[in-house]
Amino acid sequence: KEEAPLSLTDLLVRYGALARRSLRYWKRAVAVFAVVLTAGVAWAAARPRTFRSEARFQVQEQERPDGNGPGAEEVQRSIENRLSQVYGSRTNIITLINRLHLYPLLQGKTSETKLAELFWGSLDRSVQADTVQIGFKYGDPEDAQRVVQGLIDLFVNARRNTAVERAREAL
Repeated sequence: KEEAPLSLTDLLVRYGALARRSLRYWKRAVAVFAVVLTAGVAWAAARPRTFRSEARFQVQEQERPDGNGPGAEEVQRSIENRLSQVYGSRTNIITLINRLHLYPLLQGKTSETKLAELFWGSLDRSVQADTVQIGFKYGDPEDAQRVVQGLIDLFVNARRNTAVERAREAL
C-alpha cells in the first residue's frame, strides 16, 4: 500500500521534532569541543619552546701564488671538509658546550659522547659555493645565538686551534 505524500506542514513538524531531539546532542558536542579546545591550548602553551638561530658567512679563499685560483667545486669541497673537521671534532664541541654552559641539567649525568650527539642533532649546516649557512636549535634564543657565534669563531680559528691542539699533544 502506498503512503500518501506528506504535506509541507507534516515535513516541518517532523523536522522540528528531529531538531529538538538532536539539540541535546549539539549541547554535548559543543561542550566536548570546548574541553578539547581548552586542553589543546593549554598543552600548546605549556610545551617547551625551541628557537632557531641562523647565520651565513662567506669564506674567502686565498689566491695561489701562480694566479690560478681553485674552481667553485674545489672551493666548496674544501669548505665542506673543513666544516666536517671543525664541527665533527668532539673536543671542539665539548669545549663549546662547557664554555657556553649548554645542557646544564645533563652535564655530570650524561657522557660527553651523548652530549656531543645531542649538540650535533640540533646543528645543521650547508655550503653553497663559498657561503656557509649554520643553524642551531635550542630552548633559549640568546644561547642559540651565542652557539652560532661560537661555531663561526670555531670555523674561523680552526687552523690556529688545530696548531695549539697539536702542540699540546706534542708536550
